[in-house]
Amino acid sequence: MPEMLPPRYPRIVTPVANHLARKEIERQWRAKGLRITRYSIIVAQAQTYLLNHPELFEQALARVRASPWHSAMAEREQRELEREERKRTRAGIVENPLAQTCLQNR
Repeated sequence: MPEMLPPRYPRIVTPVANHLARKEIERQWRAKGLRITRYSIIVAQAQTYLLNHPELFEQALARVRASPWHSAMAEREQRELEREERKRTRAGIVENPLAQTCLQNR
């Protein structure tokens, strides 16, 4: 049996996960009593935090599914992906049929 590829997250999940990571870094700074003077430092630390905590993507996906606005964006993206797939199929371009998105796993 062919190995299943990991599910693709909707594009909206990445900025939501970045937001969660930034908020966590800001919370940590406040707990230490530090003032945020340079936001670029927060962003850099949040990127590192996100790399070390991939579970934030699952939390972000849960938020996207719960939020009507975010889920509408994810569904719109899913429709666009399906439309592009139909166009490629008509053109004779075959892609990996095992690839699936997280929204299809609901």
